[in-house]
Amino acid sequence: MTRNLLYIGCAFALLTLSTLAWGKKTFDDSLPLLNRASQALVNHNLSWLQYHIPILPAKKREPLLYVLLSQYYQLDPKPAKALIPWLQTIAKERPTLSETTLIDGYQVVRPRYDYPALARAILNHWRIVKRRQQYANQLREGTLPWQQIFSKDNPALFSEQQNVVYALSQLDPKQLRRSWQKITEHHYYFPDNSVLAAIAYHLKDEKLLALLFARPVDQYSVDTLHAIAAHYDPQQALSIFKKLLDNKHLIFYSFDAMALLAKRYPKARLYLLQQKEKGPYHQQALNVLHLHKLIQI
Repeated sequence: MTRNLLYIGCAFALLTLSTLAWGKKTFDDSLPLLNRASQALVNHNLSWLQYHIPILPAKKREPLLYVLLSQYYQLDPKPAKALIPWLQTIAKERPTLSETTLIDGYQVVRPRYDYPALARAILNHWRIVKRRQQYANQLREGTLPWQQIFSKDNPALFSEQQNVVYALSQLDPKQLRRSWQKITEHHYYFPDNSVLAAIAYHLKDEKLLALLFARPVDQYSVDTLHAIAAHYDPQQALSIFKKLLDNKHLIFYSFDAMALLAKRYPKARLYLLQQKEKGPYHQQALNVLHLHKLIQI
């Protein structure tokens, strides 16, 4: 009940913003319809949606679908199986209401309410969720097609790698170690550090973390440092960051992670202050302290 009310309330707010051009009377007349349509969508009442929405005139139907799908995507981007055929039909439609806007000196005509694009976005998210669940199941069973996914010839490598990384986060430690063992036994192509970062981070294995940080630094390495600062036991996190100071490529990133950790662990701030005073990298420590406003300039 609370979810339904939240959905409808948010939809009303969106409708207000999306339909100012309708005029107040048209907007007021649309509220009861929006209420019923919202209830039908939340309750997966496919027959209501298929019967009542198509018979509306375009000036009501298109903004209504736009608002419904906008809010559905925000609150529940994984659609119920019963809604898939309806969404697939909506995704193929061509809006009739258009607007003209000026972009770089050119007049561009585009849909006023691009509800088919929203339907496609919801369906795409649904496919991603399904694929991630499939990968998680395959990882648990030891049947993930690693060679097929992690190949230089795979045009979908990066998107599929993201799905694998998400699936790894759903595994228990035993399953993660089995996945890592599989990787070490073969020569797969990994374009970046994301897979190793996911396994090392979720296992909290300092040997694997050391292996990760011995590789060339990329955004996944840095993101892992930030995640450690936010979620690991603070004493363990500080110990990891201290060890990384031996790597000249990680000095700034290690101090930066310490500064993030310092916001919930005073000993990290104290260590940074000590490094600022007498450490071999006092200037880097000073810069990070200023950057995170842990000391006054």
